[in-house]
Amino acid sequence: MEKTKLIFIFTLLLFSLTASCQFIKEKIAFEENYIESELKIAKSNINQEYILTNRQNILKDKSLAIQIAEPILFSIYGEQNIKNEKPYNIFLKENFWVMTGTLHKTKGGTFLIIIDARNSKVLRVIHEK
Repeated sequence: MEKTKLIFIFTLLLFSLTASCQFIKEKIAFEENYIESELKIAKSNINQEYILTNRQNILKDKSLAIQIAEPILFSIYGEQNIKNEKPYNIFLKENFWVMTGTLHKTKGGTFLIIIDARNSKVLRVIHEK
């Protein structure tokens, strides 16, 4: 009886772990696709000649990008709402800082902000519902 219980518990834990790993893989793939599509939208609004210029990034690290993004996001969506979406997900992709919030609830959405690392220009700010 005790052995059967242990096998059941072990099987349940193994299934749980496998399901969690699959969820994480799907989340990463979703985020990558989401970032790619949002970046494509943001870049479509830029003069093509400007994109091709080879300028050095002035926003060299994540902390500077966050210092630019937070006050903008706070003023639009409220400081507490944005802070509730920490930790932030932030990536440098093709000279653009793409920053999103972390969804902690099953309902709702997170912010997205895209900033050109070459000149600090905000290209896109949205909040998913």
